[in-house]
Amino acid sequence: MVRDEVLRPLPSDDLRVYIVWVPILDRDDRSAAQQATPMLDDRRATQFFDGSGQLARSLGAVLAIPPRAEESARTGIAWDVYLAYPRGARFGDGPPLPSLWMHQLSQVDPGRAPRLDGEVLRARIAALLTGTN
Repeated sequence: MVRDEVLRPLPSDDLRVYIVWVPILDRDDRSAAQQATPMLDDRRATQFFDGSGQLARSLGAVLAIPPRAEESARTGIAWDVYLAYPRGARFGDGPPLPSLWMHQLSQVDPGRAPRLDGEVLRARIAALLTGTN
């Protein structure tokens, strides 16, 4: 989860953060998402609940996330992923490929996408914001 301390060093008004809560574990529901919402109190952040998992499945396909052992689908679900898009990126019929992404998923090869490192993520987002990427 991206917390306040990750965003605070990125003061740009150009930054937008979208957090999408997805029911993966038994206790994941709208109420749990609403209870977690205060963990990120930043005016640039908007939070959503994807109860159907439609966005998570679409992103799983775009990112070619392998399914977990308990999933029978051809691609996995994108959860515990951190994506960065350039200004102007649009979600049309499906999500576009992000400029960068990190994850906390055991089934994703680190050579495909790096595991989450908050310092690296912050630096890469800062570079995207300043156009020095």
